[in-house]
Amino acid sequence: MNKKRYTIECLTNLHVGSGDINYGTIDRLVQRDAVTDLPTIHASGLKGALKEFFDANNEINNDFFSIVFGSVPNSRKTKSNKQNIGSYIFNDSHLLAFPLRANDAPYYMATCPEVFNKFTNANVPDINKAVLIGGERKNSQIEDLEENDFEEKDPFTEETTKLLKDQLGTKIIVLPFKEFKKYCNNLPAIARNYLENGESKNLWYEEVVPSKSIFWTDIIDGTETNEINKKIEDTFSKIEESSVQIGANASIGYGQCKFKSV
Repeated sequence: MNKKRYTIECLTNLHVGSGDINYGTIDRLVQRDAVTDLPTIHASGLKGALKEFFDANNEINNDFFSIVFGSVPNSRKTKSNKQNIGSYIFNDSHLLAFPLRANDAPYYMATCPEVFNKFTNANVPDINKAVLIGGERKNSQIEDLEENDFEEKDPFTEETTKLLKDQLGTKIIVLPFKEFKKYCNNLPAIARNYLENGESKNLWYEEVVPSKSIFWTDIIDGTETNEINKKIEDTFSKIEESSVQIGANASIGYGQCKFKSV
């Protein structure tokens, strides 16, 4: 088996709905991990999004769909098509980082040691306060953080700092898990309106994961190594060549995402 790890950068706001009924202010919530309660993209939704992505390419034949996904898309189904177990294994996508507004840059990418270590198998140490990378603590004002919310001294080694920058860019804020989760529990909510003949019939609020956020996932190729399956693998790599739409509201630009193998 060949496992590939991908980062998934949100080029636009993302709403992969949980389907749960909510009686609070926000009507439609995003999917969340059952253990950490952080935003996630469930494997079934990711698989479906990639299947639709490849369905748009008319040059890809049905054998590709049968091997990778186990079945062809509905638009290609005939009476002779059979549904099998696909040879590719899709996993949930985990949140790695999200943007926080700042005064000295458009945003800083926020992560936390627990989340980053799971992604890289690194050993970023636990912290009690926020650590700023690529900015001056006294000059940088980060969304909802005060000066005394930051560590006095940078506790990270040069190697750790380089690893963070390699994955998240030059402007980073590393938060304690508790603070990281607090931000994740207060995601942006967008007002939506249903119009009928130009008249408002229903106003609702929809939770979104903001653009620039980054998820990561593992996709496992369970096929045997041969010439045919090598062509399948090469075709699957096309997910890195253009954006993939994930989740709801494609017609208003939501869910445009960029895959990158790491």
